[in-house]
Amino acid sequence: MKFFHILIFLLLSFIAYSQTSETYKGKKVNEKDAAGQKQGHWVILNSGGKFPGFQEGELTEEGDYLDNKKIGIWTKYYPGGIKKHELTFTNNQPNGYAKFYYKDGMLQEEGMWKDNKWVGEYRYYHENGNLFYNWVYNASGKREGTQQYFYENGNLMIEGTWKEGSESGLLKEYYENGSVKTEKQFATGKIEATETKSYELGKQFDDAAPKAKKLAEGIKQQHQVKTAASTAANVGMIGDGQRTTLNKFGKPDREGIFKNSMLIEGKEHLYSPEGIYLKTYIVKEGKRVGEEINKAEK
Repeated sequence: MKFFHILIFLLLSFIAYSQTSETYKGKKVNEKDAAGQKQGHWVILNSGGKFPGFQEGELTEEGDYLDNKKIGIWTKYYPGGIKKHELTFTNNQPNGYAKFYYKDGMLQEEGMWKDNKWVGEYRYYHENGNLFYNWVYNASGKREGTQQYFYENGNLMIEGTWKEGSESGLLKEYYENGSVKTEKQFATGKIEATETKSYELGKQFDDAAPKAKKLAEGIKQQHQVKTAASTAANVGMIGDGQRTTLNKFGKPDREGIFKNSMLIEGKEHLYSPEGIYLKTYIVKEGKRVGEEINKAEK
């Protein structure tokens, strides 16, 4: 009888302190150690309609745990598998580089998030991929130094200097064609009305606008290269169901129903090496059955 009691005690102890885990795409995930703490890679799947818009079992979020605390990059998704945002965690708190995306997968904003505020360089993009804001924050989370705004066509909209979160010194506004619209002087966030100058459309140009546009174009190219690298890294890992994949230019190249990483039913868009849209193939049962030519660029 004593031996039986010892056996039961050992069995219950093993059950209480053994590790638990699940499997996702053939890999062990959602693991807890003997102390019940989350460890390693975790995936959050839609179950029972908990996440509206997602299919049953579809991935909504993933990232790593260490001793029950989030670490590294955690990624959330829109329904369909497109990234919604990537946040860097330190000791269970968002503290590091952050990226947010539009629903088509294009980058929306990025920067360093630290202690519940932006610090350092911060960039916000138009939906077409062109730079919208090119700002800089100081260690206190206040805008500092040269700040720039851009039109959707890539031309400079506003450029000026900020100090401790307020305009300081000369601020220039531009028309959409690149000519100077106004010149304003600020002191500790207050405009000096007597120093304001206004110009007619196309009457005055300076060197700041083309230099700023060149900088913005360089930033856009850098983020396109990063997008292409991210896309390449995920080749062959497309989940089943309704999905949209992007090419190296950040444009959709396949959209529809996937199974085993293959497009079963939907559309496949073809582009030139320069990224110019050419035509669209109609896909059914995994085969091209027709095409659309000379449609508007995707």
